[in-house]
Amino acid sequence: MNIETKDDSTSTIADLYTVYEVTVVKNIKGNLIPNQEIPILKEGGITQDKKEVQLYEEDILPLEEKYYIFVGYAQSDGSILISGPNSNVELKDFAVDTSAKKSLINNKLSDNGQILKMQKAVEAQIPRDRKRFKSKYESK
Repeated sequence: MNIETKDDSTSTIADLYTVYEVTVVKNIKGNLIPNQEIPILKEGGITQDKKEVQLYEEDILPLEEKYYIFVGYAQSDGSILISGPNSNVELKDFAVDTSAKKSLINNKLSDNGQILKMQKAVEAQIPRDRKRFKSKYESK
């Protein structure tokens, strides 16, 4: 990751990653294991000295107890990386009691405008010719 310093020079530092444990409630694309915690790597995070947060411009760090749409990529080692703006988008106005039944949560997700918009984007996706990997967290 490159950072600009106070004297307008650019300095390269080691890539910073944050590990999150997330539970997949609904797959929009792909087939990750649902209802089980899986780790994801988020590029960026809090620096080791805990004085700064380093992220791509317009990117955010996910917060606990929130619901997000994650756009991730399986890596060659089977891990999942999310990186850059729009790699995790908070579902606005989406709150459910954590004790709510999974069927209630899935019904609310099925009617969510942000998810419907993402599903349409996936359907309209133009396939790119790139090397793809399989996540070790995919359902069998």
